[in-house]
Amino acid sequence: MRNLPKNEITNNALHYYNFADRFNLKEITSQYYETAFARYYAKHMSKEPVQTGPYGWQIQNWKLRTYRGPLANQVLPNTMVPPKEIVTKEQTWYGEYSLPAKLYVVPKNSNIQEAGRVGMLNENHQLFLKDGYIIVNFDIETINEYLQSAGR
Repeated sequence: MRNLPKNEITNNALHYYNFADRFNLKEITSQYYETAFARYYAKHMSKEPVQTGPYGWQIQNWKLRTYRGPLANQVLPNTMVPPKEIVTKEQTWYGEYSLPAKLYVVPKNSNIQEAGRVGMLNENHQLFLKDGYIIVNFDIETINEYLQSAGR
């Protein structure tokens, strides 16, 4: 994740430390004190690449989410949410989508099979568009507390 607010990274680290068993991080967190784990998380874990799926669909998993508050010390005494969990109530989800580096685009309703029968299809074939813009539409849905986006 790029250019994330430091406080969100710290919030994540502290939450993952306090609830390591929920995220299968108990083995890692047991090696650190809370502040040392926060430094380790910021320097290493938050920079690991995350696979989200193929071009047709993406699943945004927990590693692409940051917690932004409020913090435990900002919780009113009469709240029903445990103070250490309150930070999870405001979240930001991050993700990027990119098209393949080598992309062949044709006009809508083009008959690619027919063009291939008439002549050899290669990157210089007249059927392929060379200039213009590509618009990518997304449907973003929440599924069982997870975000999923489907490109079309």
